Amino acid sequence: MQIAIIGLGYVGLPLAVAFGKKYEVWGFDINPHRINELESGYDRTHEVSNETLQQAQFLQFTIARISQRLYFILIGSILLNPIISGTQRKCSRNISGWNTVLATS
Repeated sequence: MQIAIIGLGYVGLPLAVAFGKKYEVWGFDINPHRINELESGYDRTHEVSNETLQQAQFLQFTIARISQRLYFILIGSILLNPIISGTQRKCSRNISGWNTVLATS
């Protein structure tokens, strides 16, 4: 099973790390600096420790289009309608045609 997590903030990153310990996960974020930091094993928000981040052996990060091979897509976002709508609009070109699960806090 492959999973994509859209948005690697305080909701998305812990989800990506948890799933990334057992399943192939693509972590997607529109911020290239965020992706670079996470690829180097550093989370500036301190939601997950550097050690925990390293334990997610099946987790990969991307800012590129998400492959259509994925089975589940989880969107991590805060519970504010304008932001959720904006997130869905921004990601729609990357995930169109796929079922999504919206995970909010």
